[in-house]
Amino acid sequence: DLFAQGKTVLTAEDHSRAGGFGEALLAEAVRKANERGDEGMKQAIGKAILLAGEDLFVPMAKRDRQLARMGLTAEKIAETVKKLIPADSPADRSSNETACRSNRK
Repeated sequence: DLFAQGKTVLTAEDHSRAGGFGEALLAEAVRKANERGDEGMKQAIGKAILLAGEDLFVPMAKRDRQLARMGLTAEKIAETVKKLIPADSPADRSSNETACRSNRK
């Protein structure tokens, strides 16, 4: 439904992009958009952001170090989200930052 509303969807997964949740989500969304003939939905799908690790071996380490190596820290995710918010948006960026910090605990 978010794609049908023209929203930008962001997924973050702690493994490789290939064969992951984000890829499955996009495949299903494309199927529905084609079924409906919804061009706006197709445009929204094209704006989707899939945050995930590359298809590489991640050496054994503590989880936070592995996620950092893949670029999947709370800070990196928040940085990506901030880039999606237009500069002239009435969205309260400070509340978004607080939400991202509280999710790290």
